[in-house]
Amino acid sequence: MNRYIHKLSEAFKKEGPAGAFKKIMRNVSIRSKRKLTINKRSLENWADLKGKFKGKRAFLIGNGPSLNKTPLYLLEDEYCICFNRFNVMFERLGWVPKFYMCADALVAKDMAGEINEIASQVELAFFPDIHTSGLDFRTFIDDRENIQWMFPEFKGFYFDLPKVGLGGSVAYPALQVLTFLGFSEIYLIGVDMNYQVVKSVKEIKGTDVASQKDDDPNHFDPRYFGTNRKYHQPVKAVVDNIMSSFDYAAVKIAENTPTKVYNAGIGSKVECFEKVDFNSLFSNVTEEEKFRLFGKPFSKAVTFNNYDDMVAKATLVNAKDEISEGMPYFLAPVELGGALIKDLIFKYIPFGPYKDNMLFVSRTLLEK
Repeated sequence: MNRYIHKLSEAFKKEGPAGAFKKIMRNVSIRSKRKLTINKRSLENWADLKGKFKGKRAFLIGNGPSLNKTPLYLLEDEYCICFNRFNVMFERLGWVPKFYMCADALVAKDMAGEINEIASQVELAFFPDIHTSGLDFRTFIDDRENIQWMFPEFKGFYFDLPKVGLGGSVAYPALQVLTFLGFSEIYLIGVDMNYQVVKSVKEIKGTDVASQKDDDPNHFDPRYFGTNRKYHQPVKAVVDNIMSSFDYAAVKIAENTPTKVYNAGIGSKVECFEKVDFNSLFSNVTEEEKFRLFGKPFSKAVTFNNYDDMVAKATLVNAKDEISEGMPYFLAPVELGGALIKDLIFKYIPFGPYKDNMLFVSRTLLEK
C-alpha cells in the first residue's frame, strides 16, 4: 500500500490532481475487470504449484549478448525460464525451456502471435492478466491449460502469488514466480545490464520506440528487437529502475525465504546476487556428454565424432576476412564469434561455445 501511495504522490507532483485521479481510476478499473473475469482454473493451479519444486534449482535466462559466450546446451535437463523473444534462440538449441514469461505490455502486444506459439511449446507460461497500464493480455493470449495469469501491482515483491510486482524488467516478476514455486537455488544468466541507447530507432512516445533495422546491440541476436519491433529505449532512468528492483528483490528474498539466488552470468553488472562460475555448476557432466549436447541441434546437417574431429574438419578463422564465400561451416574463437553474429546471422547459425570456440553452420546446409 505504501508503494501505491508513493506512486500516487509522484503522479500528483508530475501531473497534478488530474494525473493522480486518472491513476486511481485505472487501478479501480483493473481490479473491477479482474473480479468479473477471474480465472478459477489458474487460481487452482497456483495453489498446486506453491513450493512444488522445493530442493531443485532453476536458471533465469536473460537475453543479453553474454548468452553467446554461455554453453546453453548444458541446460537441456534443467528448469529454465526464458522471456520475450528468446524464441529467436531456439534454432541454436536442441531443447526448449520449461517456463516462459512476458510481462511488458508494449513487447507483448507487438509479438502476440509469437507468444501463443511459444506458450504451446513450454510446460508453464506466465503472463499478467491485466497490466498496470490497463492492457488486458487475455484479449490476445490464448488461455491454455499451461497458462498462469499473474495479478500485477507496482514495484512490490510478493511471495503469495498470483499477485506480483513489476520492476522494469521481466526478470523481476520471474524471481517472484521462481521463489513461489519453491526453487532452492536460482541462477541468473544473460542478465547483463550493459545497455546501449540505440540511435537508429523511431520514437513512439516517451521511452517507447520502434526499431528500423536488425541492429539490436543489447541482446544475443541483432534480430531480437530488429526491424519494426517495439520496445523501451534503455535510457539511464530505465536501467537505474531495474537495478534498484534487483537490489530490492535480493533483500526481500534473503529476508523471507531459504532460496539462494546467484548470478552465473558472464560480465553482468548485477552485483546484488553472489557471483558464481556457470561452468562450475556442471562439473559432473563428462566431456563426451557435453559434446553430444553441443552437437545435438546441428547433427542432422553435419556430424563430428568428437572435438578433435571437428577441429580437423572445420576451418578455424581468426578474422572476418578469412571467411570465404560458400563455406559450409567454420570455427571462430568466442570473442570473434560474438562479433560476427550481427553480420552473419542471416547466412549462418552459431552454435556453442565449446572449448572457447563457436561453430557457424550455413543455413543452406541446415535446411537440406
